Amino acid sequence: MEKKSRYGKIIWSIGEDFDAEEESLGKYILIDLVYTKPRYRGKGYARKLLLSILPKLRATGLPVKLAAYPKEASVDWERLVSFYESVGFEALEEDQGGPAVIMTL
Repeated sequence: MEKKSRYGKIIWSIGEDFDAEEESLGKYILIDLVYTKPRYRGKGYARKLLLSILPKLRATGLPVKLAAYPKEASVDWERLVSFYESVGFEALEEDQGGPAVIMTL
């Protein structure tokens, strides 16, 4: 699914995790992409776009996850994680052993 604006877009999908302990699948919403056009970055448009869609995603009752990982060299990783924290996401673990930080609401 996708939400577009003239400033950028957000793409999300439904994912499933296997819980070995309970031997079941658990569904969640995965935010695949939060993109702001370069000329609009640093002006609050990504925040506005994300905050406009989060109530709809939360209303599903499913956990909302994302992988904080800069897809462009010009995007600072620490600022990206801080941005997601500022809208309510938290890292699932302190050290996840990879280049992305998996975060959830």
